[in-house]
Amino acid sequence: PSPTPDPNAAPFDCTFGDAYEPNDTEFSAAYTGGGTYYDLTECGDGDYYWLSVGSFTDIYVDIWFSHAEGDLDLGILDSWGSFVDTSTTETDNESVSTWTSLVGDDFTIYVELYADGGPWVGVDYEMDVFTF
Repeated sequence: PSPTPDPNAAPFDCTFGDAYEPNDTEFSAAYTGGGTYYDLTECGDGDYYWLSVGSFTDIYVDIWFSHAEGDLDLGILDSWGSFVDTSTTETDNESVSTWTSLVGDDFTIYVELYADGGPWVGVDYEMDVFTF
């Protein structure tokens, strides 16, 4: 079973945002390492996270959400600000991945609210970041 958040759970208050706000621009991105991040909400202003990895590192990012509440898109940018992978399906959940070569790099994870079609403002999501 996927860890998609419960669509019947109480909505998150977009007035204040989640614990990583303000992370609405690439320059105010919240630091993240490997792990699972719960109780996130995208309220239409974009969520940015950054991570720094060493050489020969694989990076996988998954976001889990209910598409019935809204459509989130996911991307990962390299240190030059260019997308190296995107996921823009019209279903639950999105996944992206990339890797580094001999030299490590900084990456930015970008979560965007493409369409908010549910009864609540914003879309709650969970994010898994794996590096190895």
